[in-house]
Amino acid sequence: MAKVLRVELKRGFSSLGTMISLLLGIACIAYKNFYLIRNELAIKRMLAKLPEKKYIPVDTKTFYHTWIVGYLDSTNLYLFYFLGIIVALPFGISYYMDKKNGYIKNICTRIGKQQYLRAKYLSVFITGGTVAFVPVFIDFLLAKLQRPHTFLRIAGTGLRGHTWWGVFIIDHLYLSAVIIMAVWFLFGGVLAVFSLLISYIADNLLTIQLTPFFVMLILFYLPGMFPARYMRYFPYYFLTIFDRGTPLIALTEIVPVMVITYTVFVTIEKRKDVL
Repeated sequence: MAKVLRVELKRGFSSLGTMISLLLGIACIAYKNFYLIRNELAIKRMLAKLPEKKYIPVDTKTFYHTWIVGYLDSTNLYLFYFLGIIVALPFGISYYMDKKNGYIKNICTRIGKQQYLRAKYLSVFITGGTVAFVPVFIDFLLAKLQRPHTFLRIAGTGLRGHTWWGVFIIDHLYLSAVIIMAVWFLFGGVLAVFSLLISYIADNLLTIQLTPFFVMLILFYLPGMFPARYMRYFPYYFLTIFDRGTPLIALTEIVPVMVITYTVFVTIEKRKDVL
């Protein structure tokens, strides 16, 4: 399976959809940072106009204050809005297209069908996870450039310092950042594979492409229908440091969905005659 997986990954990462996804994700990050820098420059100009310089503002914020996972501003929402599109563009419709153009007939005459299906699932998962991870990583670098401090002041963030995850972030700034970015990768991957599942019943290219977008949209607005104590179980909260979301909660949701989607896709499509 390793050989066909390499081929599928090469197809996915070299596709036009991957380039568009990366550009869209980076555009969301650029938009957020543009307004962040503009607001900070406005504050500095205001302070410069004060008649008396009695107070010297000392900025001790860390990158968590401006990184998308901890920045409390509406401009960080666009990446969440478009995440479903971003993860599906690289390779989400590839299985549907492979069936339409006869690629499956060609590849499955040389290798086992199950090997192809496994490689397809993993390639869609990895490409989707990568394009979800890259914008967050770029924003991390920009946030670190703006906020090089290593002491975390909780005020001004959504961090709950009295929780185990909040304490862990305070004690391990960089390790916690790596864990958060890993969660983004896993969530982006599992969101992308919804295109594979819908391709079993849908015969419309646009429907397959937009399914992860609508799934993410539902998950984004669904918390408003539940009491506040359940917010932590939804993506916006376990992908950030807001409220009480933690990577442990994310994994207890992402891993079962990965297993279910993989099992359903491989089992159903293996039994289906596509040759």
